[in-house]
Amino acid sequence: MTDYAVIWKNAENLPWCVLVTTGRTGTDFFQSLLDSHPEVSVFNGPLFFHTFWQSSRCANVGGAHPDLGDLIDEFTGAHIKAFKSRYDSTERKDRLGEGRDQSIEVDIDELKGHITGLLADRPVTSRNFLTAVYTAYELCLNRDLGNKKLFLHHVHHVPKVDDFMADFPEAKIICMTRDPRALYVSGVENWRRYQPVTDNPSYPLYVLWRAVDEIQPLQIYDDGRLGVLKLEDLAHEETLHAICRWLGIAFDPCMTQSTWGGLRWWGDEVSQNEIPENERGFSKSMVTNKWEQRLGALDKAVLNYLLADVLEWYGYPHHRREGIPVAVMIALAVLVPTGYERRHLSPGYLIKALAKGKFKTFVGVFYHSLCRVAWFYKLFYRRNFGTFYKAPVIGGA
Repeated sequence: MTDYAVIWKNAENLPWCVLVTTGRTGTDFFQSLLDSHPEVSVFNGPLFFHTFWQSSRCANVGGAHPDLGDLIDEFTGAHIKAFKSRYDSTERKDRLGEGRDQSIEVDIDELKGHITGLLADRPVTSRNFLTAVYTAYELCLNRDLGNKKLFLHHVHHVPKVDDFMADFPEAKIICMTRDPRALYVSGVENWRRYQPVTDNPSYPLYVLWRAVDEIQPLQIYDDGRLGVLKLEDLAHEETLHAICRWLGIAFDPCMTQSTWGGLRWWGDEVSQNEIPENERGFSKSMVTNKWEQRLGALDKAVLNYLLADVLEWYGYPHHRREGIPVAVMIALAVLVPTGYERRHLSPGYLIKALAKGKFKTFVGVFYHSLCRVAWFYKLFYRRNFGTFYKAPVIGGA
């Protein structure tokens, strides 16, 4: 018989770490390295829990005493693909395992029973419910909870961090990053191929803004709680050891293998690169997108200049250029449409938009180009007269 009181006593006192991304930086991959770690309690991928809680009918009816059974039913229904991953084709979790023919299969009735048992005679708060969900998920996978030292919660989006921290103010935050030039190319081109709706004038600017500036609101947690992790550094075992020291857990060999529910993962559907059979953990294909060839010479020159401080701080290769003549040249070059903008500024694209009555799209081409120019000038000012936020890097830059 499961002793929920003992399990809860251990779980409610464990520290939390929240994982967040600034684009296609490999947060899912990093989480998959901790999926089988004996000291870490995880969930199956990102969980937008507080978004669910705030919009939940069951959580917001009954005041401080919502109907637990109804709440559990609502939660499991809303997150069914996390418990039965055969429904999650985007992340290829319907094709897990060595033969790519397995999936995670959690017994929903068992899960409900565990959550009910864990929360018996306890307040049904967002903090308690989330703790119970994670613990119940681990119980359903028959994992030993006795050695757990940490909960890892993946919220994915920076704006979701504050709600989580309101419940878990002592939690640590890992924000993943990547060479912004590679992230720019990956975010635009992979999503354009997978979801054509992203082939619009606003998306390239959004991708690049996330890569460079989305981390800014997290500065308020830069008091020992925030650490930046570079995707490229996951290729080095010493980085994995540094992560473990920062989190207060021991290194485990499972961190060299990418799994979900203990089953081998082959990467998501969005990526254009296939993971080789012999690369069970970090794969060079994750960071190979030939951005140097995909970006034009002028785009690279402008980005290298505007992002010089960013590239330097995180240790990404670049040639720093200084001097008034260079600054003047870049200030003028900012006005030139980027390669991705020229795609939408082409006569064919504009005529097609007008022919289909997409006037908002037509205007948006010029509007978002102007927004990009304005933002680039902000970066220009910051680079020459302001200060770049130097976020602490786990394992060093």
